[in-house]
Amino acid sequence: MAVRAASAIALMCFLFFILYAGHGAIACTIAGCVFEIFRELVNVGMQEGNVDREIPLYRSLQWLWFAVAACATYSADNLKAPMFVGLKLSEASRLGALLQFIVPYRAYVVMLMYSTAFMLTVLSFKEGYYSTQLHILAFTSLALSLFMVQLKALIFNLYTGLFWFAVPLLLVICNDTAAYFAGKACARRFIDKPLIELSPKKSWEGFIGAMMATLFSAALTPKMFRRFLSDRQWLYLTCTYEQWTSLGEACTPPPHFRDDALGVLGLHCIALALFASVVAPFGGFMASAIKRAYKLKDFDSFIPGHGGLMDRLDCQFLMSVFTCAHVVTFLPTDPTCSS
Repeated sequence: MAVRAASAIALMCFLFFILYAGHGAIACTIAGCVFEIFRELVNVGMQEGNVDREIPLYRSLQWLWFAVAACATYSADNLKAPMFVGLKLSEASRLGALLQFIVPYRAYVVMLMYSTAFMLTVLSFKEGYYSTQLHILAFTSLALSLFMVQLKALIFNLYTGLFWFAVPLLLVICNDTAAYFAGKACARRFIDKPLIELSPKKSWEGFIGAMMATLFSAALTPKMFRRFLSDRQWLYLTCTYEQWTSLGEACTPPPHFRDDALGVLGLHCIALALFASVVAPFGGFMASAIKRAYKLKDFDSFIPGHGGLMDRLDCQFLMSVFTCAHVVTFLPTDPTCSS
């Protein structure tokens, strides 16, 4: 408990640090998380598929498929897209000039990368290992589908407004923490059966207690947020990246962040809380299934007491996609964020 608590406090301090540092720091952190999560999943697959290191190009091919998926997912139409602007890749820089040259041919480049990865995968097939290699290829596809597109949605939320990055993230953390303590305190006292067979330790009491705590936190969010808005330096939490970089503290918060609309903002937060409580935990159940299949307790030991990044972020993937869909559907957004 002490180790888990200390690690959780350190993670929260890091979260608030990057929130204060701004969009660029968060974008770099997300990119680092993508690499680390894929590394953890590659290591998990290797424990079963390549223990004796008999399969050629095991890691190389998986990282090549990672590069193909990343380029196909994150390639932008022009250098004015928020990801490029946030990284300050101007046309005057060498990297910016290279990207400017590649952008018109990006679909062709991605196709060449895909074709190369496909041919090398087929050429690597080794007699006696066909079944295992196809199993590894399927696991790689699953690993990439679990987080690559989903984390692009996280980038969209970030540049639409830091509020839509931070609040869903914190709601999932609140739900996860409340489920842990509610489960410890009340597990099996009222409903004597597990919540789901994949995770026998998950209880209905923990699930219901976590939902109540998350909904309560969501209902309080607008009132707490109003205090931040009284200090104009916190406006960067509401404005889009384009607005903040061009106008700074002179930017105008969107209508749903104004005092007369805090009730509506509360409804949006409750919708996010419902999803964080009911649907997002299934990301954790999927991670549990993978760990059970490979007989693992955690994906890694990257975070003391918690495991790897996949263990901590397994519920965030679904949450990021839902937040993106909710914002696009119900809230006015800056068109430049859609890139």
